[in-house]
Amino acid sequence: MQRLTMTPSRWRFLFTLSVLATLLVGLSAAARPPKAADPAPAQPTGSVGPIDPRTLQPDDTHTLAVPDGGYTFYIDTHGETVTGAVPDDALMGFTPAATGESTSPAHQLIPCEQPTPQGLRDHATFTDEELDRFGLPHLNQVGNGNLEEWQNIVRLATERSCSWTDSYHDGHVDTAANVGRGSTGVKATMPGHSLAPRHNTTSDYQSNFRWQGMTGVNSWGAWADDAVNFSFPGYYYASEGYTHAINPNGNPNNGLDVRARAAAVWLGIGGFQNNQCTGAPSLVQTGEESTWSVPAPDHTFGFIDNTGSTQNCGVRNVLPYVVKGDLMYMNTGCEYASAPCTHVFVQDQTQPSPNYYGGYMDGPAPNTQSAECAVENPIPDWILPWFGTLDFQFCRVSFSEFGLNYGETGMGNVIPNGHYSVFEQQDKYTHYNCYVVTNFTDANNWTFNIVRDTSVNTQDCD
Repeated sequence: MQRLTMTPSRWRFLFTLSVLATLLVGLSAAARPPKAADPAPAQPTGSVGPIDPRTLQPDDTHTLAVPDGGYTFYIDTHGETVTGAVPDDALMGFTPAATGESTSPAHQLIPCEQPTPQGLRDHATFTDEELDRFGLPHLNQVGNGNLEEWQNIVRLATERSCSWTDSYHDGHVDTAANVGRGSTGVKATMPGHSLAPRHNTTSDYQSNFRWQGMTGVNSWGAWADDAVNFSFPGYYYASEGYTHAINPNGNPNNGLDVRARAAAVWLGIGGFQNNQCTGAPSLVQTGEESTWSVPAPDHTFGFIDNTGSTQNCGVRNVLPYVVKGDLMYMNTGCEYASAPCTHVFVQDQTQPSPNYYGGYMDGPAPNTQSAECAVENPIPDWILPWFGTLDFQFCRVSFSEFGLNYGETGMGNVIPNGHYSVFEQQDKYTHYNCYVVTNFTDANNWTFNIVRDTSVNTQDCD
């Protein structure tokens, strides 16, 4: 058989083609801008080691015993062990730094299945069993069964977050918490809402009111449905809505004001009872937190929280890649009146991945006598940022009465015999309102704004 060979000229021709191809590939790659790297997840700060034996012993202030992971920890009224760590983090040997920001080691959500990519399978065709597996809401959890809204939410779910960390500042866990911890206030009539609730048909209604004079950490700016102060045969079992991630802007009257500032925007079920960190029904919520301090950069994330949990009643960072201004969807509670109401779902509808977290929380079910859409400062001794206008869109609540599920309505449409409340924090020195909670801007009573005051009179809001 004759062996085929190439002539030298043919070798030179092929070599030249190879070199040209390599140059073209290199030029093509150079012409494309490099892909921006994802921001690195927050690393644990503080210290991590063996379990601190002091967290396993009671003292004068740490008296509540909390079983966790085969150990018994002791916490104070803020849910913290003697080192400042909540039991879930103390179990991992974590101790937050005494000053500055600290981040706990990551906790894993197990099991945590990822949805089939939308390009391979339309998420709107998932069965209820598949939705549960992937941590996605059912149709009847969204917009009272609004098909178009639900389809948009599940189709935007690109990647599920399967872990969370806990945020600490100056040795204490962040808490977006029950209303008015350490606060004082007086009731005042809400203009235009001094009559009976819109669909109330009884004579023993409670007047609607604005709660003014709030001072101290965990003071709200909010609209809330409130049935705490009297008895009625019904309850709230779910809330949902949209907002944009807060921009923690600086003091417009003093460019040299570098005080640390923080705000959390959220919705939830419960929150009017003083059951923080006790294991009793309290508040289950989802939301977004934004902080700014020197020298730390802006820190913005989506969170979940069960303030009644004894193991971890702090804010849990489940979406670490949120950017200021991102559109957030939040859903808390149960899809029908007899289900466990510790389900949480939070989604960043602007970022690609991981952009949602969904599942059930540990700890007690929420106290179902109140529901709210709120903004507050979650960090003691920090001040509220100048966030401009914060919008709550489609802020809705589901309720039941006399054993019947009435479905979903706007936050300003309370259940019979209930009433809604407006909360407005005041500056701790001047007693000027830190922000204005506006009336609803739509006929359904589910969209409103919270406008941060920019005068010198409100620069010390904490």
